[in-house]
Amino acid sequence: MNDTLPPELRSLPQLFSSQQIEFKLLSGEVTDDKHWSESHVSGTGGGGTNGNTAPTSISTTVTTWREIWLKATNGYETSFVFNAAHIKARKGNQLDLLCIDEGHSLTPVFIYNQAMGVTMATETANRLLTQRGWGRLITGVHVFFFICYLIAMFNSPAGNTVLTFIVLVLLGGLYVPAYKREKAFKQAAYSYLPTLPKRVSAEAA
Repeated sequence: MNDTLPPELRSLPQLFSSQQIEFKLLSGEVTDDKHWSESHVSGTGGGGTNGNTAPTSISTTVTTWREIWLKATNGYETSFVFNAAHIKARKGNQLDLLCIDEGHSLTPVFIYNQAMGVTMATETANRLLTQRGWGRLITGVHVFFFICYLIAMFNSPAGNTVLTFIVLVLLGGLYVPAYKREKAFKQAAYSYLPTLPKRVSAEAA
């Protein structure tokens, strides 16, 4: 089903690698849906100096997970676990999933619910598109500190101006193209997935 994807959704360059992240399309019906919650307790304070004790603060974070079982149109059955905040679906819904193809498994990135007419970005999508851009930005920060070192060595007003310009160009060259490419990928997913039901109906006719 990867052949049915438009070129802009078939792959995405990996960070600092010539390899591509490959994507595959999976469509099917939700046959089962399970929920459960996990609590994470964290605390701060309680320490102190000179006889003074800092106030203690305890917070609890509750995360609700969903396991959705999907029966694909080819009869293949599989399940995926999502953060419940990122997915809306119930038993009987028809879903179209744009997934990262890892060879031995598929990881959903974007999901289109045909019954609701809604496209959803999973937690994986948010990490993929955000961390790739930040990776380039972090590298740019390393370059920035190196150039700051050069500025300290050749401390002159003219040199500072030129090197500051170079830093801005390097940071822009690292981050802006990645941001634009990944934004275009997300827009392409949101535009393409809602058209799938009509495409399938046209092919069946």
